[in-house]
Amino acid sequence: MPVTRREKDMLSTVWCNPDCYRRNGSSVAGRRGGRPRTDKTWVVDTPAGSKTASIQGDGYVGIYWSDHPNANKSKRVYQHVLVMVEHLRRPLIKGETVHHKNGNRQDNRLSNLELWSKAQPAGQRVEDKVTFAREMLALYGTPAERARYAAHLPLEVAAS
Repeated sequence: MPVTRREKDMLSTVWCNPDCYRRNGSSVAGRRGGRPRTDKTWVVDTPAGSKTASIQGDGYVGIYWSDHPNANKSKRVYQHVLVMVEHLRRPLIKGETVHHKNGNRQDNRLSNLELWSKAQPAGQRVEDKVTFAREMLALYGTPAERARYAAHLPLEVAAS
């Protein structure tokens, strides 16, 4: 059976193949777009104890953790964010996102994740660019560069 455009859109975000969508997506009652139900939950161990996890409507694994610094409005933290936070040993700061290299939103191995930064200097003066470069080295440089430029971080970043 040929795959329709709607099915292609759904496959790119959530479903593993057209048969899976046809079996599950079309029977989701009361939902536009045939998004999957997210009522399947399981328990995961975190540094703060056991937490409840589930696959969210956008295909990411979400963990209910109301007091985490990177929690969203629904008090959930995506698992790929937690993996990166644990690796960095600090919460993500404004402008940082975690990207899945292979595009699979449920493949949260550290080797499949990379940290992206949207940060850029506000001005174009050379002085501003040099300050920005020092801040980037303090955040993302080698351990020696981080130690050398740590004093150049803004206070809200240095405190996290």
